[in-house]
Amino acid sequence: MAYKNIEDRQAYQRQYMKDRRDLYRKLHLCTECGKKDAYTMAGHPRCFDHTHYRHNSPIEYIPEQKPKEELKDTEGRCHLCGKPYMDGVGKWTGEPIKLCERCYQNLCKSSEKGRKAYRERHGETWGQTQYNRFQRKKESQNSEKSLRLSI
Repeated sequence: MAYKNIEDRQAYQRQYMKDRRDLYRKLHLCTECGKKDAYTMAGHPRCFDHTHYRHNSPIEYIPEQKPKEELKDTEGRCHLCGKPYMDGVGKWTGEPIKLCERCYQNLCKSSEKGRKAYRERHGETWGQTQYNRFQRKKESQNSEKSLRLSI
């Protein structure tokens, strides 16, 4: 009699649960509760809730951000990587560049890429667009002034 022998009962229970889990996996059901959700449909053996129960960790979608070292406070260093500033002035501003050589080159490459993409999409650069808007605004203000003076 199997119910009297503890090893036989345990072996039977282990085999029963193994067969149950295999069946639930084939049917895309949670092996713990039998529920069907996106996790089980994607091939996970457990549903969302039981996955987190199993890991013994809180449900957090976004990990807490650890504060980065404040490189901005250090004088004479690039705020992106912390290396010393490069010598020279900006192309358009005429002010000293407050980036290292590598970060400045990366910034120039990405800016050029952005200008090229904007020009392909709109037919002119962002600066030209802003200049044209300013000119139209100026012309409309002048025409409004002339209308007011003529009245």
